[in-house]
Amino acid sequence: RRRRASAWAVRNRRAFIEGYAAAGREDPNCRPVVLRAFEADKAVYEAVYESRLRPDRLPIPLAAVHRLANTSR
Repeated sequence: RRRRASAWAVRNRRAFIEGYAAAGREDPNCRPVVLRAFEADKAVYEAVYESRLRPDRLPIPLAAVHRLANTSR
């Protein structure tokens, strides 16, 4: 299950980046710090959402927050 979740995250991250660039904007890969900040914002939002509505799913966004906090790019 972990491998499928990781593949899902990679696939969706890639789709976001390609869609953003295709819309005529700068490729987000050119600004990795800004991209990581965007991802962290979304992960924290999801953590708050899950903590309020589905606390049993809170480990999922918290894992993303942890991964982003420990990623150096």
